[in-house]
Amino acid sequence: MRLIIIFLKNMGFSQEDLKSRLLTLLPFSSEEDWVIQPILGGRNNLAFCVTSREKKYFLKYYNQNHQDGNKKLSAEFYFLTYAALICKSRYVAKPVACDSEHGLAVYEHIEGSRFDSSFKITESEIKHTLQFIEEINRKQFLCEAQNMQLAAEACFTLKDHIRVLDNRMTALKAIEAHNDVEHEAKEIIDRQLIPLWEQEKKKIESSADFSSNFLLREEKIVSPSDFGFHNALYLENGDVKFVDFEYAGLDDPAKLVCDYFNQVEVPVPLKYFDFFSQSIAEMFDVSGNLVLRIKKLFLLYRIKWCCIILNYFASSERRKKEFVGKVTEVNQALQLQKAKKILGSFTEVEFMG
Repeated sequence: MRLIIIFLKNMGFSQEDLKSRLLTLLPFSSEEDWVIQPILGGRNNLAFCVTSREKKYFLKYYNQNHQDGNKKLSAEFYFLTYAALICKSRYVAKPVACDSEHGLAVYEHIEGSRFDSSFKITESEIKHTLQFIEEINRKQFLCEAQNMQLAAEACFTLKDHIRVLDNRMTALKAIEAHNDVEHEAKEIIDRQLIPLWEQEKKKIESSADFSSNFLLREEKIVSPSDFGFHNALYLENGDVKFVDFEYAGLDDPAKLVCDYFNQVEVPVPLKYFDFFSQSIAEMFDVSGNLVLRIKKLFLLYRIKWCCIILNYFASSERRKKEFVGKVTEVNQALQLQKAKKILGSFTEVEFMG
């Protein structure tokens, strides 16, 4: 009970407010039948499991303290509506209802477990993700796809990829250190991360196709964005379903591949890189340079994921983490160790350059 009160306080809701919103979202249920339980583990938003008789729902509250809250709700709800139209509930949860005014959405509840770093990704999981990407990009649904908004930080030229990283670096440069961990983070950013970025940026900008490398319209894909097994649930029957589509939309397939192999929570072995990249190229490569672009951008995205990990120190992103109670000195220290590990891993992927 105490936890739900904390959640509601962060949302600016009373218990009566929540019940009132649920009656609108689930008009065929009765509040006398509801069992509402907070779900821990959200990165930026708050979530509940709502049981009504024998049916379970996933209720998500999108942080309204930041201007991108409704944008995330819109992106996720539209993407899941689109995905459900194409592949039913094979890969994702079905959307049920949303209340944009109050930042709430209800989805089908998936009974599954989060992947962790100990899970051994096999070719079976790799093929499952490829099937999902292929399904949501079926040509007969092109009209619906074109109505989708751009993915967060969507990139359609090499310059776009550079711009996104420059923006992230600007945020990290502005970090103000107030404890020992923050001082160490700032030193690592200034002495290691930024010089590494400047070096990689210079290499990409000096490439012969830097100014002319842009995506054709037919090369833009429907992307889940922030895609990987860190945003997936493992079901008891061995199936895998994907979750968290707040950043979904039209994007560069090269970005999808680079994010997929560089997200750090559930690493995908690099031995699958060539197979995955070639498979994506077979689906979407119209101009014939997709695999080359993926390799050119790979280290850039390793740097990007180092920036994402260090968001715990950047003021704008820090406020989002504080909303779900994730910013403590202990958590900062853990994130810093992850960043150090990434910075020490660049020799592992030198072949990508």
